[in-house]
Amino acid sequence: MGFLRRSSKWLWLSCGLLLLIFVSYGLRSSGTYSDDSIQHLLIARWSFKHPELLLDVWGRPGFTIPYALISQFGLTAVHMQSAILAAIICGLAAYLAAEFAVEWYWLAAIFTGIQPEFARLSFAALTELPCAAYLAAALLAQRRQHWTFMALFAGFIPLARYETLPLLIFFAFSLVKERRYWQLGLMALPMLIWNGFWALRLNDWTNLLFPLDRVLFQKGGSVAFYGTGPWWHYITRLPVAFGSVPFALAVYGFLRMRWNTLHSWTVGYIAILAISYWKIPATQIAGYDRHLAILAPIIGTFSAYGLHALRQPITINWQRWAMRAALGLVIIGLLGMTWIRWRTRGIVLYDALLSIGLVALLMLPTLKTLWYQRLVGASIVIGLLGLFIRVQPFIIQDSDQQVLNSTAWFQQSEYRQQLVLAAIPWFAYGTGIDPYDPTKYQPITPSAVAQAPVGSIVVWDSRFAWTLQWQTPRTLLENPAQFRLLKQYHGVNSNGNPFELAIYQKLHD
Repeated sequence: MGFLRRSSKWLWLSCGLLLLIFVSYGLRSSGTYSDDSIQHLLIARWSFKHPELLLDVWGRPGFTIPYALISQFGLTAVHMQSAILAAIICGLAAYLAAEFAVEWYWLAAIFTGIQPEFARLSFAALTELPCAAYLAAALLAQRRQHWTFMALFAGFIPLARYETLPLLIFFAFSLVKERRYWQLGLMALPMLIWNGFWALRLNDWTNLLFPLDRVLFQKGGSVAFYGTGPWWHYITRLPVAFGSVPFALAVYGFLRMRWNTLHSWTVGYIAILAISYWKIPATQIAGYDRHLAILAPIIGTFSAYGLHALRQPITINWQRWAMRAALGLVIIGLLGMTWIRWRTRGIVLYDALLSIGLVALLMLPTLKTLWYQRLVGASIVIGLLGLFIRVQPFIIQDSDQQVLNSTAWFQQSEYRQQLVLAAIPWFAYGTGIDPYDPTKYQPITPSAVAQAPVGSIVVWDSRFAWTLQWQTPRTLLENPAQFRLLKQYHGVNSNGNPFELAIYQKLHD
């Protein structure tokens, strides 16, 4: 692979440019991808004081452990680590493409980094990014037949996103085929430790089967909040999550590359998301586009391979027409996505329209060298255009700013030493209260409110307090003989709905 040495400078330049883009997004962001980012930050930040948080089920050990140290330095520092991790994933995708003899393998780094959902994760604190890192490392180790490293990285994949657990079978097949039986145990060890800890702590043997216990024993709450959707939801979101250029090239590369673990993971993971969102609400797959970003390094590899395969014309007639039919569906998907975005948001996706021209070129039987080079250049330029159109820095929404305003008041008030009952994570983040110390902070629930000592502060918000595991209606706090309203804040959520936050003090039991 002499081309590895010849192209290494392009790989470093590509990853360096992407890192600068990711860091720029993080530094220009005043908000977060979602409230989940703040909750993950809190779990990681306080895991040093409460070590059991390292294995917290909601926090995911695959995220909490690598982010525990950096989270001590705040949200911006976490965003910088995510940017670095994202750049590393792009590099892993490039080396994975090199394993398939892609001469311009560094293109895989670019086509990974410009995927919109992946790029958003590069300045967020969410589990999908480390999951993508473990997956990329495991796939690369598998191609290089480094079985111990493959088993180790593969074992951490479900610790970041547990719905991926069934797909470890594709790595297990390789180990069985190579008679690497002890590495099977190594791959299973992280999940055994995680599940064993909670089985002992909760004295419930069914936790050994997590996450399958959620389906087998109907565990898992929050079903009404997360809801379900049609089975085709995630299929229609593919060009949105991956971006027009990477999606189009990846479809072509997927069809041209000989079937391997990358194909199995792509089909398997999309199927898991689709079926879970459709029929298994206990898995709490909420239809989020960001779940697809786990596949980003695979999509980047397929994209680079797709361009590489253009140099090798398809000689069998039926295969050529089958390819054209598939690319025709890609064009329909790009047109549909463009029309919907224009109708719903008034945004013209110029990159999607330009990508249709690229897809048309992919239908040609062969390309001359000059046109091939121009196609590569156009793919990069259009892909970057799509990135800058679709991905913007996170601007703090009005409702979150109102919560931070309330924390500024609270920190200066005479009530700052009182026990706090709340649900919205921004309050714990803004005040710096340890949300896992029950003497300082407790989740707001009707029973917690009833048992809280006189003088406690109850923070009710219209986003979380009334739903999920909290289930606390505001009417519970509107008895003036029992609760005193101290402060009230009004704002607007990102969806345009009104937001309210009210701070009460408990006067009597």
